[in-house]
Amino acid sequence: MSSRVGAADNAQALLQSLGSVQQDARDGSATVHPLVAAAQGQGLMSAFGTIPYAGRWATGEPAVTFNPAEGGSYASTWPEWAYEISKAALLADKRVLLVYENEPFGENLVYVSLTTL
Repeated sequence: MSSRVGAADNAQALLQSLGSVQQDARDGSATVHPLVAAAQGQGLMSAFGTIPYAGRWATGEPAVTFNPAEGGSYASTWPEWAYEISKAALLADKRVLLVYENEPFGENLVYVSLTTL
């Protein structure tokens, strides 16, 4: 099974386990984001971080560098659906939340979102 099929299967499992989520952040309490908790429950990894570079290879494939808040840097080819979000994060100077298998390389991505967290 290719990693893209595995990622799609993991995304479906994550969606099913998450259901509808409501989080009340008005009280300022430090809680684990529901999506992070759901990812952990599915055996997936997650990380908040920044996108310092987003572009395209000469082949046209999206190239993205992700820097997790904990340190390190991961550069790889990302799927088109995730690349669009990374571009928006870079242009708006926003952080992203990634859910992924093993390491945060493009072929392992299950979920990507912009965040102000």
